Amino acid sequence: MKVYVARYDHRHGSDTGVFKSAIGAESYRQSIAQQWWESKMSAPMPESEPPNIIADLYFDAMAERDEWFSVEELDLAD
Repeated sequence: MKVYVARYDHRHGSDTGVFKSAIGAESYRQSIAQQWWESKMSAPMPESEPPNIIADLYFDAMAERDEWFSVEELDLAD
């Protein structure tokens, strides 16, 4: 069985989530971008863009501020 370990690194440390699917990990990434966009970005959130594009834009911009999101696919051992 595969699991997807999502890691969100930010100035206060990191948050980690484990998901049964890549879609679950991607939903986590999108929710972070939507949650923090207003307080961290200088432009309004582009409401006409789909959530995955909003997340791409957010994390591309936040990389300059040492904020990252990564997903690692692992086999779940017994």
